[in-house]
Amino acid sequence: MIKRRTWEAARHPVGRLPLREVDMNPYLIVYFSRSGYTRRVAEAIAAGCAADIEELRPLRDYQGIGGYLRAALDTLRLRTPELQPLTHDPSAYQLVLVGTPVWAGHVPAPVYSFLSHHGAQCRRLAAFCTMGGSGGDKVLDKIAELAGKPLAGRLVLTDRDIEAGKLQSQAPAYTRELSEHVALAPLP
Repeated sequence: MIKRRTWEAARHPVGRLPLREVDMNPYLIVYFSRSGYTRRVAEAIAAGCAADIEELRPLRDYQGIGGYLRAALDTLRLRTPELQPLTHDPSAYQLVLVGTPVWAGHVPAPVYSFLSHHGAQCRRLAAFCTMGGSGGDKVLDKIAELAGKPLAGRLVLTDRDIEAGKLQSQAPAYTRELSEHVALAPLP
């Protein structure tokens, strides 16, 4: 744990509370999940490195058939939907891990929105993705491009890999890789 000055809840009635010194984890996992696969990976990685975790939630829900169609259109048209306010400040962490599903070879709109608004604030970035088919490396490359920085770590898992239990073997190796990168690399 490290000591860091941070802000309290963003939804405080008078805005952000005053800064205070607290013990903070150097890792924040920010993820979007519609089906639950990416959530499972995010939670496994968070458990492996005791990371703080933040789910990206669009203000307009993507559940049901209408939500599925809205999500597809938002993604293909590169829209940046409004997200619920974050409870963690990405700039306060040494490493932000972005978790995303792959939607038709694209970064989903909520992740696109997060990176458009907060990608430059992240000191270091790593990413992981889940997918039913292919396109994971393309999506991770796009995440690095949107954030304007290289990824400190990459992990691609298919839904089939997750169901077959490969998450239990790959998540610990990924967290070790990230821990080594944070310990060895100076902060920008």
